Amino acid sequence: MRVRTALGRIALAAITLAPAFLAASPAHAGAAPLPTITDDQGRTLILHGLNTAGSAKGPDGLPWVSRDDIVREARDLGTNSVRYLIQWKNVEPEPGQYDDGYLDDVAERVAWYREQGMHVILDMHQDIYGPAACKGSGNGAPAWATFTDGLACTPAGPLGADISATRRPARL
Repeated sequence: MRVRTALGRIALAAITLAPAFLAASPAHAGAAPLPTITDDQGRTLILHGLNTAGSAKGPDGLPWVSRDDIVREARDLGTNSVRYLIQWKNVEPEPGQYDDGYLDDVAERVAWYREQGMHVILDMHQDIYGPAACKGSGNGAPAWATFTDGLACTPAGPLGADISATRRPARL
């Protein structure tokens, strides 16, 4: 009986106090509204999509995706956006010299996404700044823009494990 009485009092208190809590202003009242990304009609966009792709971290800086892959992605997964990785080392391999071939290839792939009505977020990506910063690990900045001042860098894997001597297992 005591439990029922205690629960009754808690319920009564909740019903009595609820209007006061519901009428309270949110913590950010009076502040400017949070910024949003909107379409050309002013509607807030809710982006859902994939990253393209870890394979873009290879030497040519291009992901493995084809036009057909992107058509399937939009149709089967319903994505409306993509985070597309590009790297400075591929854009500008030498100071002031831009790789028009690479930029044309990126533009072609961006057009494939746009054909599907997808929003493309270009990510000037880097990991460990660039390959010249840490024994060939990482990607992003070109070697000519990397100054280490002789500081050592040991590539780290998950949980900080040294991966400098790690080799991939042989394929069967």
